[in-house]
Amino acid sequence: KYFIVKDGKIIVLSAPSGSGKTTLVKHLLNNNSNLEFSISATSRPPRENEINGKDYHFFKKESFIDAIREKSFIEYEEVYEGIYYGTLKSELFKIWNNKKIAVFDIDVEGGINIKNHYQENTLSIFIFLLFEYKINSFWYSSPNEKFPEYVLFLSLCFEMHVYASS
Repeated sequence: KYFIVKDGKIIVLSAPSGSGKTTLVKHLLNNNSNLEFSISATSRPPRENEINGKDYHFFKKESFIDAIREKSFIEYEEVYEGIYYGTLKSELFKIWNNKKIAVFDIDVEGGINIKNHYQENTLSIFIFLLFEYKINSFWYSSPNEKFPEYVLFLSLCFEMHVYASS
């Protein structure tokens, strides 16, 4: 079992699919030795090249449900019928006991659930991408002017005061 560190820190990155969240997480992990990725649990079967304990903690559906009953998860949800995803308490406590900051790459609902459990410990970052296509000639001052087809806005919404003292 793990000794529970009460002042451990958490960074939750949430974003829509395809927004570059995983790339951002990998960059953070490669450039900050005090961060450690929290590996999620799932009841879905592994995909080709996925490794248990590296990509996910893979459970049989029945074992996942047993772990829910045993309150082994900080948060979990049934994403598709019979397919569960969740965050194991033991995974978080392992990271904290290594004196690292836990980094989560999860959906918005899971991130909110973690924030609700660990309000004072969690930095929540939501990556929002907005592609706005400019098709109206209003945007062009001359027919030969080259204008991008879209404008990309990246918005990181977070609560920095949580880490101001660390």
